[in-house]
Order: sequence, then C-alpha cells, then structure tokens
Amino acid sequence: MILNVKKEVIDARTRSQILCDNIKIFLIDNNFSNKDLAKLLNISESSISKKLRNDGSSFTLDELILISDYFNITLNDLCYTKKEIVIKNTYINKNYKPILASKMVSVKLYEHLFKNPINVLVLPIILIVIFSILSAFLLSKSYYWSFLIILLPIMSIYNLKFEYDKKIFNINYLDDIYYVIEKTKFEKYKIYLILHVVEFLLLLSCFILLIIGSLNNINLCVFISLIIGIICNLLLFILIKVKHFKAFIYDNDIDNYKYGFLNFIINASIFCISCSLISKKVIFISIIVMAFITLLLSVFEFLIISKKYSEYYLIYDEYNKEKKRLFPKDYE
Repeated sequence: MILNVKKEVIDARTRSQILCDNIKIFLIDNNFSNKDLAKLLNISESSISKKLRNDGSSFTLDELILISDYFNITLNDLCYTKKEIVIKNTYINKNYKPILASKMVSVKLYEHLFKNPINVLVLPIILIVIFSILSAFLLSKSYYWSFLIILLPIMSIYNLKFEYDKKIFNINYLDDIYYVIEKTKFEKYKIYLILHVVEFLLLLSCFILLIIGSLNNINLCVFISLIIGIICNLLLFILIKVKHFKAFIYDNDIDNYKYGFLNFIINASIFCISCSLISKKVIFISIIVMAFITLLLSVFEFLIISKKYSEYYLIYDEYNKEKKRLFPKDYE
C-alpha cells in the first residue's frame, strides 16, 4: 500500500516539479552548490533556493539554457523524466518500428461457393432422384425404409463443407479480415418473400389433401414429414431477415444462406417421401406434384440468396492503413 502511494505521488508531479528535481540531481552529480548555480545565473542564492523549492518562482528560459549549456545536456534532460525521454526518442527515431502482437486467423473462403450455387445443388439433386425412386418402391411396402431419407440432409449438409476452402492468415493483433458488401438492400426481397409464402401454402395444401384422401389409412411418413415441413417453413420465415444485408460479416455469419439451403433440403426430403404415395388416386398424384413445385420454388429461393451473397468480397483491414481487397491469388 505504501509503495502504491509513493508511485501516485511521483506520477502526480507537475512539470515544474520535475524540472526542479532534475536540476537538483545535476547539481549533486556535478558537486555544484546552490551558491555556484546562483553565480552562474547571476542571481542571489536565496532566489535559487526559492526556485528549487518551486515556491512561487520558476526558472526562465534563458536560465535553463545557461544550465543546460554548462552541464552539456539538452533542455529535454531538464524538463522530462528519464522514462519520458526514452519514449520521446523512440518516436522521433524514423527507423523505429513498433512490434505488434500477431494472431493466427482461420478464414473460410466463401466467394467460390456463393458464385457457383449449382455446385452445391448437384449432389442433393442426384440424391433426390435416387431416394424418390426408392421411396416409390420401398415405402409402400414398409415405413422402416423412410429412415433412408435421413441420409439426404446428412449427406447434403456434409457435402457443403467441401465446397469452400479455409485459409490461415498471420496478421497483427489489431488487424481484421471480414466480408464486405456495397449494396446492403436486398433488391429481390419481395420475390423471395412471395416464393416462401407460396411454399408454405403448397405444403399446407398437401397436408389437407393427404388427410382428405387417406381417411382411415393415412401414410404416417408423409403426414409427419409435412408437419415438420410446415413448422420449419414458419420458423425459417421468422429467422430469415434478408430485407437488408449487413454491410460486413465474418465467415461464421452467413445464417440467411444456411437457412436458404436448409429450406431446400427440407422440401427435398418431403418430396422424396411423398413419392411413396404413387397410386391411381388423383389426389395423391396432386400431393406429389405440389411437393415437387415446392421443391423447385425452394431451389429458386436458394439461388436468389446465393446471388446476393456473391456480392460479398473479402477485405483485409490493416490497422492505421487503407483497407484492401483480398483476391483469390492472395489465398495461395
């Protein structure tokens, strides 16, 4: 506690006090008395004592120059503490380059992913064709085959991870890397909204037709998948906020893109399961057709989202320097 008080007192010294203390130190180091200093400055010894006590009187600039010349020092040596002089000399030195702490930043490179959404859809579309055929032949025999459909979202989401690369950048601690977009307004927001609403209405229609057409012999797989689809559609409608995109995002902040892809996968799963309804009943064929239309609309919805995300580009924000865009060649 005593040490802390002393430190606060020292730090609280005024510039005038620091000046007087420094002069006293130089007088002692050079065996120079107050009388000798008074003779040097051509003033009385009592005036010197008063100035050194910082008692309402201070040294003039001419007197400070005489003292610094006599002791072969600079005015800075008189006016500043040793610590302050070191700091000042450091910043004056043109060759001085501060050592900043660095950090390793792992960045997901999404630009290729955003600009080529078809690559993301290729595997899911192949799986949709395979599982819709299997559903038509197998689910009609046993509901246990419906567990195969789970592979569709699992494999599609897992494949998404291979559509982008990762790069580790070694940057200064105060630097940053993020994605930037120039136009934050989503121009196709109304189209996107209409697509999502129509998807919901189609799923709701499928659900109503299933109940009407099945009566006492309802297909549980299709029934459950439609309920899940309707709930997820409503939740995504609440979660997705795309009227205005963020001006800058980090690589883990692409929720709208992920929600759009998830909506597509859910509708794809519903279509595959609904293919088990293939029969001579027109009402069941209508459900399959509407499920397929819903799937197509979700594809368009995903393409619209991807198109907007493709406007994002990677920025390197270096501290106290102009921001610069990172191009693919910078990733290598």
